Amino acid sequence: MRYSAPDRSPAALDAPSDGLVWQDIVVAARRRWWLVLGVPAVLLVGTAIMVFRETPIYRATAVLRLGDARRSMTSGLEVAVEPARLMDPLLSQTQMLKSRALLGTVVDTLGMRLAPDYGDVPAALIDSVFVAPDAAADTLSLGFSATGVTVRGLADSAAADYGRTLALQGGSVRFRVKAQPKVAKTSWIVRSRDEAIDQVLTHLRVAPRTQTNVVDVTYTAYRPALAEEVVNLIGRTFQVMDARSAQDQSRRRRLFLDEQLRRTD
Repeated sequence: MRYSAPDRSPAALDAPSDGLVWQDIVVAARRRWWLVLGVPAVLLVGTAIMVFRETPIYRATAVLRLGDARRSMTSGLEVAVEPARLMDPLLSQTQMLKSRALLGTVVDTLGMRLAPDYGDVPAALIDSVFVAPDAAADTLSLGFSATGVTVRGLADSAAADYGRTLALQGGSVRFRVKAQPKVAKTSWIVRSRDEAIDQVLTHLRVAPRTQTNVVDVTYTAYRPALAEEVVNLIGRTFQVMDARSAQDQSRRRRLFLDEQLRRTD
C-alpha cells in the first residue's frame, strides 16, 4: 500500500477555504436553528420589557425675554443716581429665576411638598393639593375602602368620602382623592419646604442664549402636566417679582430725588 503525503506546498497552504468555512456555518446553523433564533428573540423581549417598565421623563421649556424694567420705570433717573453700574442686570435676573424665594412660591402654589406614590394612586385621581409653608414634614398612611379614604399622619388623622377634601395639621395639609384606586393602602410623604425647593432645583435648568436677553427655562418631571405647570408658574412669578422690585426701586429713587430737591431749595 502507498500513502501519499499531504501537500504542504505554499500554494496548497494558501488555497482559499472560505467555501468550506461558510458551508460548516450553514450546517451548524441548521442544526442549532432554535439557538440562532432564540438568542435575538430573548434580547428583543428583554429590551422591550425594560423600555416598558422604565418610567418616562417629560420635559417642558418656557422661553422668557428679559428686560431691565428698572430703566423703563425710572425714565433715565437711574443714570443720574447710579452713574457706574458694576453688575449685569440680565445676569442678575437669570439668577433670580433660580432663587429660593421664587421657587418657594412655586412649591407652595403647586403643593409640591406632598409626594404621593403615583404607582399606587394615579395622578388623575388626586387634586386640590395644598401644603402651607409652615406645615411640618410628615408621613401619611392612606387606606382606601369602597366608600372613602382614611389618612393617618404622625400627629392626627382624617377620613372623607371620595371627592371630598381631607385636611391634616389644622388644615395646613389638604388634598382630595376623587375615586377609589386599585390598591387598598399606600404611604405618602410631606417633605420639608427646603427639601422640596432642592428637588425643584435638581430638575430645573436656566440657560441664557448667547448675546441675547432670551432665557430658556426647562423643567423635567415624571408627569407632563407638572413640568408644564412649573415652567409657566416660574415665568409668571418672575414677572410679578421683577415688576415689584422695579416699583420699589423707582419709589426709593423718587424719595431720594425729592429729598435732594428740598435740600437744594
